[in-house]
Amino acid sequence: GRPPTLPAAPSQRKVVTIGVCTAFEIAASNLSLLTLSVSFHTMIKSSTPLFVLIAAIALGLEQPTRLLIASMMLVTGGVMLCSAGEIKFDWGGFMYILTASMAGGVRWSLAQLLLQTEGEAEASAVGARDNISDVLLHNLEKCVELLYHQLPVSVAALIPAWLLLERVRFLLWIAAQEESSGMLAL
Repeated sequence: GRPPTLPAAPSQRKVVTIGVCTAFEIAASNLSLLTLSVSFHTMIKSSTPLFVLIAAIALGLEQPTRLLIASMMLVTGGVMLCSAGEIKFDWGGFMYILTASMAGGVRWSLAQLLLQTEGEAEASAVGARDNISDVLLHNLEKCVELLYHQLPVSVAALIPAWLLLERVRFLLWIAAQEESSGMLAL
């Protein structure tokens, strides 16, 4: 089919921010696994809805209500209880996974803002769609278009972290490749 259209400049900034947040979330989450158990990592990562809510309120996507705040306090309290008994607690790993959760919250809220504002603009320009399957297909296309534009940004944002953290292994790999190709030439 046709390649997805590039979004307008304000949307491009959101796409870049979403891509960078995705990369940051992946990198910080993986770094936390160096010092935390997978189960503890997962428990702390479950705090992401709290950060989604905070970002959604900051972006005007959500209105804070007592019930919503109480629910988030219960979730956050449960996460704190889980971390209190962790035998292999590491502050560095804890901060990495908390940072990953924050980046995830910003990413999901920005994606919602971008998809909803573009969807509203298109709906007002084109008019309401009658067929629910057309609406679902259109929404799916918008999500895929977001991924199409966001993923290259994520990869580009991960490259510096990869080079910083993996440069020694990468250089050793290159040396091994050169050595093995030199042996083949003999």
